[in-house]
Amino acid sequence: MAEQSQLTPEIFYQVFHICLSYAQSIVGKKIAQDLLRKSYDKILPYFHILKSFRWDDVDDFQVVNDNPTEKELLGFAVWMQQFIKEVQDFMIGLPEISIEELTADLKADLDACGFYEFYHQAEELEY
Repeated sequence: MAEQSQLTPEIFYQVFHICLSYAQSIVGKKIAQDLLRKSYDKILPYFHILKSFRWDDVDDFQVVNDNPTEKELLGFAVWMQQFIKEVQDFMIGLPEISIEELTADLKADLDACGFYEFYHQAEELEY
């Protein structure tokens, strides 16, 4: 499914910061960080591959693997979906958040590697 050449640490970094920046613009930095941690903790038991990603309170995000795999993409997509869901659940009345709109500048790369497909499949899951 995913083309290995499309999966770079940079694409993960960009999506992470787009989602986090969006959340911070709505709920503020502290709550966004709390929701990010909460979503990570919910997904980690199901996707241990999330240990391949690290971040801190100053938003420094790292991908441990220089050549990320499709499994890391899947875990990351599920995590970002859960994170956006946590933001929506926290902010009652917030309109539906479209990941395609948020990441429009990366659409070609994210389509090619299968990110959107994994993200939307995760919408049907409950953690």
